[in-house]
Amino acid sequence: MQDLSDTSTVSAEDELAALKSRADLMGIPYHHKVGVEKLREKVNAAIEGKSLDVAEETEEGPAATVKVAPKAVQKTRTKAGKPAARLMTPREHQNYVFENRQRDAKSLVRIRCTCMNPSKKNWEGELISVGSAKLGTHKRFVQFGAIWHVPAIILQELKERKFTVFYTVTGARGAKIRKGRLVPEFAIEELPQLTAQERNELARKQAMAAGAEE
Repeated sequence: MQDLSDTSTVSAEDELAALKSRADLMGIPYHHKVGVEKLREKVNAAIEGKSLDVAEETEEGPAATVKVAPKAVQKTRTKAGKPAARLMTPREHQNYVFENRQRDAKSLVRIRCTCMNPSKKNWEGELISVGSAKLGTHKRFVQFGAIWHVPAIILQELKERKFTVFYTVTGARGAKIRKGRLVPEFAIEELPQLTAQERNELARKQAMAAGAEE
């Protein structure tokens, strides 16, 4: 007969029974002869959401190492809104890069653009159109000499635009030779973005000007 005065034995048995009940609820596999320490380690690892390498005990001895990752814990973590991190698939990465490029292309930049091409000296501005199969077509009228907001993709086009300047040089035998070189068509000054106060003041002036016209 078991000596009931041995409280340590009773406590260990009670803890083992409680651990087995908890393991059953959480779907944690264990051997029917598992010890308290081993089962406690499994249950704690499952509660913390860790994957634990545990050697299963058998009557013949330790078996192959298995990984403990209860489905119940996985579901709980998903419901809590904290799914395990994972790498993007190639398609997801491609979409992510494409969305970033579109957003960057549309972002507005505040500039002052001066046309350096003599053939356009009487132009007030120019309609710039640029795009690609992936980013689509972007059009914006850019007024020369004025402060203007343009998409970043339009600004890049303005920076890349060039025109030919012709000049005359004297050759080795005194002959006049006409040559040409490419120079930037626009002088561009990038300005800081408006503050909230400046935007409100600009909106007020525009509203007053619209009211005066009416």
